[in-house]
Amino acid sequence: MQGLVFLIPIVGIIAACLALGVNRASYYRAQKPKPPMKPRPRPTRALDEDERAHVIAVLDSDAFMDKAPAQVYAKLGIRSRSELALRLGTEDTLPP
Repeated sequence: MQGLVFLIPIVGIIAACLALGVNRASYYRAQKPKPPMKPRPRPTRALDEDERAHVIAVLDSDAFMDKAPAQVYAKLGIRSRSELALRLGTEDTLPP
């Protein structure tokens, strides 16, 4: 694109793009400013901050620190995510 910047004032956009083998659409797209990224919406079933902090605190405890999720389920004797939420005191708010 830097070559185009030098050639365009001399020969024009079309001739400069042809000479350098650059697609004109690519040139125009590069000139257009990128729109700012929109923040992702929070999922409706997401844990609130207090529940999330509680679950993380339990999972970071010495008993579960080096365990995989399947091992945590097995150690707590849990068969489903809703049972996990009940065991950890977060009601039935964990997503499926």
